[in-house]
Amino acid sequence: MNLNKKDENQPIDGLSLTTSYINIGNLYWKRGDFNTALKYYMDAKESCRFIENEHDRKIQMAKSLGNIALILDDMGKFQESLEKADKSLEIFEELGQLQDIARYLLNTGTTYYHRGLLKALSGNDYNEYFKDFEEAIKRLELSIDYRKSMRDYYGCVLCLNTLCNIFFDLYFLDKNIKNQSKYVQRLKESISKLEEYLKEIERKSHPEEEVEYLVNKALYNILITNKFDDFIELISNEKSSSKNLITKNKFLKIRVLLRFLLSIYFVFILQQKSYDNSLKNIVKEVTKVLSQLLKSMKSNYYYNTLFKSLIKYLNYLYT
Repeated sequence: MNLNKKDENQPIDGLSLTTSYINIGNLYWKRGDFNTALKYYMDAKESCRFIENEHDRKIQMAKSLGNIALILDDMGKFQESLEKADKSLEIFEELGQLQDIARYLLNTGTTYYHRGLLKALSGNDYNEYFKDFEEAIKRLELSIDYRKSMRDYYGCVLCLNTLCNIFFDLYFLDKNIKNQSKYVQRLKESISKLEEYLKEIERKSHPEEEVEYLVNKALYNILITNKFDDFIELISNEKSSSKNLITKNKFLKIRVLLRFLLSIYFVFILQQKSYDNSLKNIVKEVTKVLSQLLKSMKSNYYYNTLFKSLIKYLNYLYT
């Protein structure tokens, strides 16, 4: 449909048209066809001008911009993604849409975290990537404040799981011992809050978030004991319900296995701890599974780039 030509005899239902474009874009996104999904999200944005009701027009414009931002994030175009997301956020703030504000604070906070971590692994200056981590923490904590006011405990869990990852990473990336102690404490506090909020929601309704919580608890134990026992059990125990869940959900499995390899990198490369052959064999197996997963599905830029960076550093561990 040509949006630049409006037939006066056939009025355009702007709301239905925009919704249709978004739905089609979602289908292509799920298939991993990001370029086609982006095209339909852009069409949705353009069709918003045909929506007569001002409130509806602004809502759909914000949603379209938000979808464009998420696709750009998947494509690794982080700065463009943040620009679109912040425009979406401005509209939701103008309309007082608290749930949407909280959601986009989480989305953009995660984007800042992903960009910062990839900068760190690429050898960028600490001050350069720390700015991204700092902004991520700020946005995630603000999102939690909004969600607490709405009793959205599920949303709090989403934010806290990402915060735990950030505090764990900063512990290894920041060489200041005082700061390292602070990050351990903040990780511990975040895990305590996770336990509190998980009690407020039905765990069976949100199994993925519970797996992420178990991962973060394992990360904390790594800092305290330098042992990977909990993490290894999580990813390798055939009797574990978490193992079964991870097997069913490919994206969750990718996230968990990447987090395991990243932890190996921090402990054995950055801190130069010794390792035994059993751990070496597990790293080899995880690397093999991840490689197959990423080849079998069109994953996003962050997952692929993180995996390639880790393989470069862990080469002598898995070969």
